[in-house]
Amino acid sequence: MMDTGMPVERLTPVRRREMTRDALVEAAADVFARRGFYAASLDEIAESAGFTRGAIYSNFGGKEELLIAVLDLFTKRQLQDFGAAIDDGSQASVEERSLAAAAVWSHTRKDLNFTLLSLEMRLYALRNPGFRKRLAEAERRQQGRIAEFIAQVAGNEGRTLTIPPAELSEILRAFSDGLSQLASLDEDRDAEYDRLAGLFFALIAETVTPEEGAP
Repeated sequence: MMDTGMPVERLTPVRRREMTRDALVEAAADVFARRGFYAASLDEIAESAGFTRGAIYSNFGGKEELLIAVLDLFTKRQLQDFGAAIDDGSQASVEERSLAAAAVWSHTRKDLNFTLLSLEMRLYALRNPGFRKRLAEAERRQQGRIAEFIAQVAGNEGRTLTIPPAELSEILRAFSDGLSQLASLDEDRDAEYDRLAGLFFALIAETVTPEEGAP
């Protein structure tokens, strides 16, 4: 066998478990999006990931826990997309970077499946007090990650925030969820919602000011 010189990752038991969990969450995200939370079955999710139903129970408590893991996955991807847009526009003006952030939001919100899943998830939580508490905890965890992201971006650029990162993350989340739902209902106003997103991110940019002596 030809030696490519590339290091080969050692598949330890811990790493195998991580890979199994990742595959199950990816499969769950796809199945939940296509079929909805209620109609999706654990058998279908396991089969889609290439495992048996037992693999799910070895890694998750059930469908509710998988749903929360999917929420974590979507939040992680959104932050990666926003981070990439900001890095790509590091030399751009505040206005240009606001438009770049709005473009990322526009691309994300056009995933109707995630909007449907998000609404279904919250409706299920409102009808099930036990899951409601777990979802609220997961939402707070996501808000914390978003706040950390905002604070890190501002810190890396030597800027200060006129609104605390935690409060700003709440505003961003509320905007994203609310406007995404409205845009999904009224496709004829597609361009108008994109314009509003640009306006929103421009307003958010005004909460970030350069530190004394910074360009």
